[in-house]
Amino acid sequence: MKALLAVLLFSLAGCGGPGSLLNPYDRTQVPRVTVDLPPGAPPQFRWTPADAEWVEVRDASGRTVWRVREGGGMHGVLPVTSPVAYGAGFPHDQPPPPDGSVIVMTTPPEPLRPGATYTVIVHRRDERAAASGGGFTGLRPNVYEGTATFTVR
Repeated sequence: MKALLAVLLFSLAGCGGPGSLLNPYDRTQVPRVTVDLPPGAPPQFRWTPADAEWVEVRDASGRTVWRVREGGGMHGVLPVTSPVAYGAGFPHDQPPPPDGSVIVMTTPPEPLRPGATYTVIVHRRDERAAASGGGFTGLRPNVYEGTATFTVR
């Protein structure tokens, strides 16, 4: 009887997968993204809640024109924090610069064309799942993405 109850509870919980009873999808974790377009400067991307796994800009065809991801530090993985400017980061195949930057650029920035429309995507993972260690019996992360579209002046 105990084995049947355990199987039933595990099934109801969705095996701890994304959006399960053990780790329900939380809409408040979806990034709310804004874009600032200061004259003569690169676009600035801001989002809440803070911290992202990666930030990416795509052109109207969906092609990635710039992407950064979380970087490493002495105390483990460090997230991309808001705000971040278009073109920020250091190349993934180079050592971090002495200025202490931790954002790793996986796609170098292409020049943005005036009048062209782009979409910025901010991708985050559920911190509750990361804290549990994940795995078969742990919580699996929910993924949250927020977007904003902007046109370069």
